[in-house]
Amino acid sequence: MNSIIETIGHYSGVSQDIIFNILKTVVVIAVIWALRRLLLGVSDRFTVTGERNYNYRKTTSRVIWIVGLILIVSIWLEGITSLATYLGLVSAGIAIALKDPLTDIAGWFFITWRAPFELTHRIEVGAHKGDVIDIRIFKFTILEIGGWAGGDQPTGRIVHVPNSVVFSESIANYTDGFNYIWDELNIHLTYESDWRKAKTILNAIVVKQTSKASESAAKEIQKTTRKFLIRISQTRPMVVTSVDRSGILLSVRYLVPPTKRRFFSELIWEEILGEFEKHNNIEFAYSTVRVFNRFNDDGKRSEECPNF
Repeated sequence: MNSIIETIGHYSGVSQDIIFNILKTVVVIAVIWALRRLLLGVSDRFTVTGERNYNYRKTTSRVIWIVGLILIVSIWLEGITSLATYLGLVSAGIAIALKDPLTDIAGWFFITWRAPFELTHRIEVGAHKGDVIDIRIFKFTILEIGGWAGGDQPTGRIVHVPNSVVFSESIANYTDGFNYIWDELNIHLTYESDWRKAKTILNAIVVKQTSKASESAAKEIQKTTRKFLIRISQTRPMVVTSVDRSGILLSVRYLVPPTKRRFFSELIWEEILGEFEKHNNIEFAYSTVRVFNRFNDDGKRSEECPNF
């Protein structure tokens, strides 16, 4: 073995110590790779649920590679009398050459320990919004929602976001702490409609469809206050009356889980349409245009036409 190393060193000009370190490094990587494959195979065979298997695989891979990195570093730093001197020589170059990867690693530590979001959470960070489906050391992955798909429905695109974005962009979490959001439907009625009857109908519909969500939200607030100072005094749905240019505006507000916004919206709208069909004195308002003819058929100005 020594003769082979001496021969390699003679022809390559590399010292025997470096060649030994290279061989040790290759052995460590091979052992780590084989151990990882073995443990992941055990997980695939004995873990039942997909989520549990995923978490086990991710944790196992991280621990194994961290141990391997420590072993490799110890191999190459063996015999160095002053670790501080060595680190001082290379730190400046590493900081410049690996600025982005190092920032991503720092972001991964922040995500892991501070947990601004976790797997399955629905988040919005920068220009991206979706459900977190993977978190890795350099990036996290979300299943995109919104975009051209209305009602916060998935678009089918998978977006990979560098971890460093947690230091430069604000993060909105739909799920953490309080797993409900307020949704709102705007119903425009004509001025001639019986808006009081319409408001009564809307109240009955929204209470019927969202009562369970409201009760669950009220219970969850009590648990949430242990982590965040959230003050929500009203969890029951409501109908707010106002007026705009098109007519009378009735705004229906209710709490829903973030992932079921489209589902509840469809249920409520279908029941609204069915109920309003039963009442001739309730009509939806829509944009209209009135045209005035300033002249009669004989070319004279019409007296009934207002002056412009």
